[in-house]
Amino acid sequence: MSHTEEKALVRRYNAISNLRGATDLALHWGAIVFLFWAVHSTQSVVVGIVAALFIAGLQNSLASLAHEACHYKIFTPRGLNSIVGGFLYSYPLGLPYISYRKRHLEHHRMVGDPGDPDWDNYQGPQFASKGRVYTFYVMRILGAYLVVNVLTVLSGRRPPVLQDHKRDNPTRDLVYLALTQAALFGLIAFAFSWWMYFALWLLPLVTLTSFLVGFRAFLEHNHPDETSGVEERLFDYNPNFVEAFFFSPCNFHLHAIHHAYPAVPHYRLRRMKGELAEKGIAYPCEDRPGFVTTFFRQVNKLA
Repeated sequence: MSHTEEKALVRRYNAISNLRGATDLALHWGAIVFLFWAVHSTQSVVVGIVAALFIAGLQNSLASLAHEACHYKIFTPRGLNSIVGGFLYSYPLGLPYISYRKRHLEHHRMVGDPGDPDWDNYQGPQFASKGRVYTFYVMRILGAYLVVNVLTVLSGRRPPVLQDHKRDNPTRDLVYLALTQAALFGLIAFAFSWWMYFALWLLPLVTLTSFLVGFRAFLEHNHPDETSGVEERLFDYNPNFVEAFFFSPCNFHLHAIHHAYPAVPHYRLRRMKGELAEKGIAYPCEDRPGFVTTFFRQVNKLA
């Protein structure tokens, strides 16, 4: 295939579907509303626990869609893309969208470099031994990420989520985040019960969702050798159904091909990967099995 033909192929897969963007938005938030309704209607502890687990998976999906918005891949009008990405995907998760977008685009330029703003998500002393890795994720699921950010704010410093862009003014992000959380609390209190905001939204968010996002981030680019280059840190995974829902919604397991072609929307990555293979077009990638299997293989390489 000539370079011109390859460019035409990539351009075809870059096409954004506004219908798919609207469908993703409706299905994800529709599922979340249904789970809140189920708990409110049944007043069952068991239903509440199950709903919280699924809400955590859906929150991870919203994070994946916020990532799509950072690449302007949800809607073709960029303004609408940013509004949806910010107020319906990012800010509900406590994620400062403007700072996150800058941080993520910088991550794409610097994968494998200690200057990568996401370096601490996949490399560093916290991943230097089996014990440290397990401790890191136990603390994540117990809410350590929230505690660290709160204590940092109380100490008068920027929380970790904002520290990578010291020259930026985070005020607008923080105001939008606070307004979105207030609106979310109000809507939940009006439609259901006020306590459900804390039990079914905040609690999963700072525990299981934090764990899921951190677990996937580690596997996206971790390498036992910290000096490894970017070509050795790009992986596509083959998760089972449960792993795909909780760890890699929106085809996030096709992460190497995303780094090779970041303008391609998530719903076209699988088909594009197949066509590239058929045509013999390679990109930096190591195909791996599922997330859990790979995690234990990686950790077992450590002392």
